[in-house]
Amino acid sequence: MKDKLQRLQAYIVPDSERTRTERVLGAVVKMQWWLLLALGVVCGTYYNQLPIEQPTALVEKLKGLRQQKADLETIRDQQARRVEWLRTEPEYLAIEARDHLNVKRDDETILRIEK
Repeated sequence: MKDKLQRLQAYIVPDSERTRTERVLGAVVKMQWWLLLALGVVCGTYYNQLPIEQPTALVEKLKGLRQQKADLETIRDQQARRVEWLRTEPEYLAIEARDHLNVKRDDETILRIEK
């Protein structure tokens, strides 16, 4: 055991014989985990500071599609009310027939004035 220890000590260079660069590199190797941790914190902080870019073209397209959907739902509701009135309201049916089909009663005369 002492023999192995003596052989290992032969490879160890005393601090007085080491150059300044060797001492600095030795200290860096000892601190490598702390340096990696500090580098990770710096990189993480920088990454969190970056602005998140929204895909603006897709967002605008989505807004347009939502507006189109709302417009179509409004038209659908209007048409559903109109169909319901045609089924249930005889007065409305008569008005529609006069306006769109030029239907008139025997005692009526229809005059259309064009602008």
